[in-house]
Amino acid sequence: MKNKIKERLIRIFESESIAEHYVKEYCLFLGREKSVSDLIQYLETLDENELEHIFKYGEEISKYDKLVAYHYFKTSSLAVKDLGLEEFENWVKNGLELLKRDKNSGLKYFQSYTKTIREHFKRGVRLDEIRKVLIYYLRGLSGYDISVREGDSYTNIKEIYLPKYIDFFENDELNFLTYKIKATILYGFIRFNSFLFNIIEYKDLIKSLENKFGRKLQLNKPPICSFIEIFPNSKLALNLFNIFESYRITKILCKKYKGFEKDFKKLIYSLKK
Repeated sequence: MKNKIKERLIRIFESESIAEHYVKEYCLFLGREKSVSDLIQYLETLDENELEHIFKYGEEISKYDKLVAYHYFKTSSLAVKDLGLEEFENWVKNGLELLKRDKNSGLKYFQSYTKTIREHFKRGVRLDEIRKVLIYYLRGLSGYDISVREGDSYTNIKEIYLPKYIDFFENDELNFLTYKIKATILYGFIRFNSFLFNIIEYKDLIKSLENKFGRKLQLNKPPICSFIEIFPNSKLALNLFNIFESYRITKILCKKYKGFEKDFKKLIYSLKK
């Protein structure tokens, strides 16, 4: 990954020696010597999609000024992680407009990613910001640790997966509440046995479905997954299962936890506004 990033940076800055010339010329002025290689540490932690977005705009910025591009690559890694791809693009485009009008303004813009800039562009709540809070919250509900990871909203019983960020509302308190509600419902799937499915109890139904659809129950998977896959459109069957099961779990949670019921009603009311 490091070599690939370095090669792309060298192409953008025209060559390794020219790249280092531009960087050193500016950094020596500040009393410290840097090179294109120093940019790698800011970029190597990003995923491929984030890197593609950063390099796409980096190439455009470098056509106007190499030093501005250097600082863009330094600050872009923080910006893309903090803002998400959509707002990151808005951040870059704003800087590009400044750069086109005045090089010094563009340079100052990309030299630092400040709290003021963050508040201007950032929408929503990111999972990384609240992961620990959710883990502690779930520990309080369950009495044991449940891992919270990034992904589509689902659980595999051992872990809960939630979106990378949520920006349904302009109010981040409500975006956080959405995370909390999602996490609680997925915990409910674990707590209230959503994935327990007794094959023997439903053997007549399974046999009927196998004959109807010409598909056999696979015994090498969890029973509920195998049952859903009997249906020709198993994706639709899974979605329907999640809808009805979420409704069942929500009813149980509202009855058992008055705090959850209050939060859930607040969220529903906000969606209706």
